[in-house]
Amino acid sequence: MNIREIAKKADVSIATVSRVLNDSKNVSPSTREKVLKILKKYRFEMDPWAKRLASKRNVTHIFIMVSKRILKTLDLKDKEFYSMVVKGIQNTAKANRSITTIVEMETNLDEKKLKGIDGVLLVGGDTTAEHVRFLKKIGMPQVLVDQYIPTVKVDCVVSNGYDGASYAVKYLISQGFKKIVHIHGFLNHFGFKDRYVGYMTTMEQNNLLPKAYEYNDEVMEDMKPLVEKMLNVYGVPEAIFASNDPIAMKVIETLKAFHIKVPDDISVIGFDGIEKGKYFNPPLSTLRVPMQEMGSLALKRLLDIVYGQDVYPVRISLFTEFIKRGSSI
Repeated sequence: MNIREIAKKADVSIATVSRVLNDSKNVSPSTREKVLKILKKYRFEMDPWAKRLASKRNVTHIFIMVSKRILKTLDLKDKEFYSMVVKGIQNTAKANRSITTIVEMETNLDEKKLKGIDGVLLVGGDTTAEHVRFLKKIGMPQVLVDQYIPTVKVDCVVSNGYDGASYAVKYLISQGFKKIVHIHGFLNHFGFKDRYVGYMTTMEQNNLLPKAYEYNDEVMEDMKPLVEKMLNVYGVPEAIFASNDPIAMKVIETLKAFHIKVPDDISVIGFDGIEKGKYFNPPLSTLRVPMQEMGSLALKRLLDIVYGQDVYPVRISLFTEFIKRGSSI
């Protein structure tokens, strides 16, 4: 039985039934009692999500938590990765009567500071199992964004790095390349580990020898020692797949210092699809992550949890799109 039928049985308007369901004060005691009797008689239970949408009074307060490291570089005026993710969160929040506040993760994981907050989005690879367990302990709905922590069953929204890396390697192989190197960030970040595994597996499946180098992209350290080591020990690769666009652009800049041309001597492919890649010299080939969609899906998933809809934890994984530009043949 739906609201329309309940209204007909109680001889009231649909709006009156909605007000009773949302515990509005703008209903007389006698009318409220009459509607409640009908609801009880027919065992009517409104879907929590529909109830939320029916209530114009209901505003959800959300914390967008980012680490101190990410917060320092977060600028919503630019089109960097996390800036675009946060924009996606904020745009969807506005459409769903939600108020978001960006806060530093390290100093706001405090039960007192979370008073009046309905849910938390933990954004970025700096999120740890300890953060998740604390929020679980106090019963705070949460969703991880761009992070997955194995065995810690918590909702998360990530990009499908394995699939993207596999596609990049297969594309490079299709161009006749065999010496394909992977340069990646720290593997404690799920996104980098996922891409690393995709690269390694695809190389091995094609009977090619994988070779990977780790680079500290958190401080964008000098890459010359890494490239020099690669050239002296491994030789000149035919292609390089980097685990994000900033690393890929740093690779290209460093190769220029060694008088190695991209893509004439080495093809380079990045990952993420940030705006800067379009205007780099040469324009960067990349696996584009739908960043705003990632943020939007995370906010929607958090609202599901807050309002009791499909609460069993899930991992949502977004596929990437290959964008070929001037850095690869």
